[in-house]
Amino acid sequence: RIAIITEVFVAVLLYLFLVNAFNFIDGIDGLAGVFVLLVTSVCGWWLLKVGDDFYASLAIVLSGSILGFLPFNWGRAKVYLGDSGILVSALIICLLCSRMIQINSLLGGDHPFKVSHPYLLILGLVFFPTFDAIRVIGNRIVRKKSPIKGDKSHLHYEFLFRLQSPPKVVLLIVTMSIATFGFFVLAQDRWSEFYLIFLAAVFWLFIILWVSWRLPLRKKMQSEIN
Repeated sequence: RIAIITEVFVAVLLYLFLVNAFNFIDGIDGLAGVFVLLVTSVCGWWLLKVGDDFYASLAIVLSGSILGFLPFNWGRAKVYLGDSGILVSALIICLLCSRMIQINSLLGGDHPFKVSHPYLLILGLVFFPTFDAIRVIGNRIVRKKSPIKGDKSHLHYEFLFRLQSPPKVVLLIVTMSIATFGFFVLAQDRWSEFYLIFLAAVFWLFIILWVSWRLPLRKKMQSEIN
């Protein structure tokens, strides 16, 4: 009984963290919508391949809804996800990820879509919001600020202040996310999970530092981040 209570408690904490991490990335036009579309498309495809029609349909419905929403949220946005939209989307993604892990554990070892490191690949899907949330919360704690108080220290804002174009920021972050997920897929059986996560974090930090070096902030923009 204690083990079950512990598992439920940890699962709830992870759900709350991931849902809030998704809420963190809803700051510029198109970013949250494109990222939700990307994640749900992958989840829906895998669930469809393993025969879980109900959860696959849930993922496809959310993907279709976001796809219809994106044209009005791109460029000069006319419609926004808002807190309710992103939080509901994030909760559904959490359910899809949990279901993928559950179904994967039931698949036979010879199943063509059996994943050897499901937690690693799930992290690969949501690496961006997870990385950004840990980075921002850690930065706020170091600066003795409230971890839950909003500011513009998020990764997408730092990129936006430098690139000056929301579509460019979305393209950069989505490309980095796809590269991270692809790296986890290709290298999951070659190195340990910790080493792969470490390399992914180094990759993201390198891109951040490179963009910061190439496009330094003006003092006014730096004050907005701080």
